[in-house]
Formats: sequence, C-alpha cells, structure tokens
Amino acid sequence: MHKAISIVLVCAASCVFLPGCVVWDIRDNLVKSNQQIGEVKQALDKANAAIDVANADLAKANERLDKVEAGLSRIDTTNKSLDGLEKQLALLGSIDTSLGHLDQHLAAVRKTIGSINSMIPFMDLGGGPEETQPAAAPAAAPTPTIAEGEKPEGTNASADAKAASSAPTAVPAARRDVLEGAWVERAPLQKDQVARFIVLFADGTYAASAPFVSQSASEAGKWSHEGTTLRLTPEAPILTSRRTDEKGNEVETKAPPPAREYAVVYATTRALVLKSKDRVSVYGRP
Repeated sequence: MHKAISIVLVCAASCVFLPGCVVWDIRDNLVKSNQQIGEVKQALDKANAAIDVANADLAKANERLDKVEAGLSRIDTTNKSLDGLEKQLALLGSIDTSLGHLDQHLAAVRKTIGSINSMIPFMDLGGGPEETQPAAAPAAAPTPTIAEGEKPEGTNASADAKAASSAPTAVPAARRDVLEGAWVERAPLQKDQVARFIVLFADGTYAASAPFVSQSASEAGKWSHEGTTLRLTPEAPILTSRRTDEKGNEVETKAPPPAREYAVVYATTRALVLKSKDRVSVYGRP
C-alpha cells in the first residue's frame, strides 16, 4: 500500500515539474533564434553597405565611361577633319604642280615677249625687266712716253694731274617716270562723248580737261606718283559759297580744291589704266 502511494506521489511530482523544463527549453531556443536573427541582420546590413559602395563605384565607372565615349566621339570628329585635311593637302599639291607648269609656260611666254620687245622697243610690251645702265666712265688719257735724254715737263704734268682729279665724273641720268607725257582716254567712251586728256609734265605739274575737273573745262596743278597711286592737286581755287552782303553785292568764297587720288592698275609707256571710286578708264598716247 505504501509502495503504491509513493509511486503516485512520484508521478504527480513529475507531472508538476516536467512542463517547466519544456518551457525553459523553448525559451532557450527562442533566445538562440533571436541571436541568430540579429547576426543575420548585421550580416544583411554589412551586405547592404557593401552594395551601396558598389553602386557608388558603378556610378563613377559609368561617368568615366561617358567621358571616354565623349573623347572617342571627339577623336572620330578629329579623324574626319584629318581626312578632309589630307584631301585638301592633296588638292593643294595638285594645284602647286599645275602652278609650276603654268610658271614654266609663262617663263617661255615672257622670254618670247622680251625678244619681241627687244626687236621692236617702241611697242613696250613689258615682256622683260626694265634695266638701267649707268653712263660709261670717260676713257683714261694715254700716258705719254718719254724718250731717253728728255726731261718731263713738271709744270704741264702737274697741271694735267690736277685737271684729271678735278674733272667731274659722269652721273647717270635720273630715271623717267613711266606716267610722264600726254594721255588721251580710249575707253570707256559713249556716243558723242569727247575724250578727256591729261598731260603730266616732268617738273611735277599737270594740265587736264574735264571731267577730271568739275566746274571748268581745264585745270592745272601738281601731280605725284607713289607706288600705285596717282595724286592730282589742283592749284586754282574753286567756288565754295556765294552770298550777298549788306550793300547788295555778291560775295564769293573760294578755297583750294582737295587732292584727287587714282589707283594705277596698269602702266607702260603706251598704255595706262586708272581706277577711281566709280570708274575705270583706259588711256593711250596721242
């Protein structure tokens, strides 16, 4: 009887304490699970941080790739420009070759014109360069020979030496300006139009007819030729204003006219082409 009671008491105590052990086991398992979840969360945070860093690196790499692509596009544009430049250089080379051949032909033509001009000098075709030859120096007087036994005349010898030293040397003549002389307009001339003329004198003065002048049929003045510019400076004053004074008399005011300039397009001893602001005229010798 006592044995049965003890068995019942042991069973009752085991029923009381057994559920508590299970609960503690579950609690321990939950604690471990929470710890593992925390570790996993930390690992995920680290992975997310690493992914953010990787994304930033990828963004920088994309920017660099964009810059590289832009540089490659510029290189392509430069290559295209270089191709065009090479074509232009090839064209310039062909043009240079053509100019060389043309220069050879022109040299032959220039020699031909020079030969014709030397045979017919009054035509002045301008085929050869203008040459100015200085005047030849006077020939030296022959030295007199002295025979044996004769004495040289000292007075005459010294006089001849002084005369030779004081004799003036020949000076080459000044070069004549190609524009000097009389010129008559040849073109352009309209119907019933009187050709105008201009005479350029060697002393720097000139005489011209209308329409070189605006208010009279002729004029005179000074002229100068510098480079490709012909400048005419009239001397006669022109009427600038006219008024009536207090006594009813007309008073005229005159002033020297301004100088006029013409561009010398072409000039030889037989032909002259002048260009003003609104006119190109061809002149020839009368």
